[in-house]
Order: sequence, then structure tokens, then C-alpha cells
Amino acid sequence: MIFVLCRRKIDFPSRVVKNFLSITGAVLIITGVIWFLQGINVLPGSFMTGQTRWAVIGAICFFSGLGVLAASRGI
Repeated sequence: MIFVLCRRKIDFPSRVVKNFLSITGAVLIITGVIWFLQGINVLPGSFMTGQTRWAVIGAICFFSGLGVLAASRGI
């Protein structure tokens, strides 16, 4: 019984890492888009509205999310 369990290929950690990176990348992309749009005054109603700093942070967040998502697909 133990021998049979040891022979099975267990890819649980890599699947968990892929899913975690995919979700993290998607959240970074969505957050980056929202922050960018608030920074360029398209989405009003926040303290971030119209502040260039948040547009830059949003763009960095968006491209970081794309990188994380691309990395999750390559693992």
C-alpha cells in the first residue's frame, strides 16, 4: 500500500503555485486598471482621483500583474 502511494506522481504543490500566481496576477491587473483610471480622473469619487501618482502606481501594478500572470502560465 505504501509503495503504491509513493509511486504516484504528486504535482499538488506546482498546481497550487500556478493557481496562486494566476489569481495574484489577475488581482494585480484589475487593481492596476482601477488605480490608473482613478489617477487619470476617469473614475471619480476617491482621494486618488486626478492624482498622477496613482496613475503611475496603477500602471506599474498592471504590468507587474501581466508579468506574474505570464510567469504562472510558464511554470
